[in-house]
Amino acid sequence: LKELGYAIELIKTTNSGEFDFNDLKSKLTDDVILVCCILVDGETGFIHDIKRTYEIIKTSKNAKLLVDATQGVGKLKVDLNYADLVSFTPHKFGGIIGSGLLIKRKNIPLIPLIHGGESSSLYRSGSVPVGIIASDLKAIEIAYSNIDKNYNYVKEINNYLINKLKKINNVTINSFNNPYIVNISIKNILGAKIVEYLSDNGICVSQKSACSIKNTPSKIIMAIYKDRKRALTSFRISLSELTTKDEIDILIKRIEELAK
Repeated sequence: LKELGYAIELIKTTNSGEFDFNDLKSKLTDDVILVCCILVDGETGFIHDIKRTYEIIKTSKNAKLLVDATQGVGKLKVDLNYADLVSFTPHKFGGIIGSGLLIKRKNIPLIPLIHGGESSSLYRSGSVPVGIIASDLKAIEIAYSNIDKNYNYVKEINNYLINKLKKINNVTINSFNNPYIVNISIKNILGAKIVEYLSDNGICVSQKSACSIKNTPSKIIMAIYKDRKRALTSFRISLSELTTKDEIDILIKRIEELAK
C-alpha cells in the first residue's frame, strides 16, 4: 500500500505489550480509512483489547477496523461484533494449510484482486473450492465444541512448562498470560541457533513470525522490553491440546543443555 502512495502509520506498543491507545487516538484523523491490528500477538501471546480499539475507531469519520484473529480463533472465544473485518487461517486449529477466511460486514464493499468471469463468486473468477470451505467449517465446529476443555488443559500444560523454565538459569520469560504461547530468551544464544538446535533434536519451535527476516531482533520484544539482546535471543513455544507433559520434559532437557 505504501508503494501505491498510501500513507502508513504504525501504532506504538506500551511496555505492557498492549496498543498505545493515546498514540492511536492522535493518529486517527479523518484521512484514515483502515486500521489493522491483531487480536493475539503471535510472539508474546498478548491478547489485545479489541473492544476498546473498536470503540476508539468508531469515533473516526471514515476508518474501519480489520482484525487479524489468526492466533485467537479456535482457541479463544472471539466476539466478532467489535470489528468491521476479521481474517484468520484454520490451520492454527486443525484446518487445512493454505486456506484463509475473511469475515466482513455486509455494508463494506470489496474490490476483486483477480478479475474475470464471476463464476460462483463476486470476488474472483474460477470455481469455489467447496471441499476446503467444508473442511474449514468442520475444523471450526470441532475447535469450538471443545474450547473450554482444550483451554483448561493447555493452561495446565503451560503452568507445568513455566514452573520448570523458572528454575533454569539464563532463561527469561517474555510472554504474557496466554496459555497457548510461551516466548523465552536464553542468554547469549541467538534465537535462530536455538530453533536450529531444537529442530535437530526433533522439537519444533519458531523464532518470530513466519514472515519475518531471520537473524534480526524480534520487533515486538524490542518494542516491549527495549532490549536488543533479549529480542535477538527470543523464540516462541506453541502449545495445544495435543501437547503432553512428556514432550514438555524433553523440551526442558534440551533447554537446560542450551542454557548451561
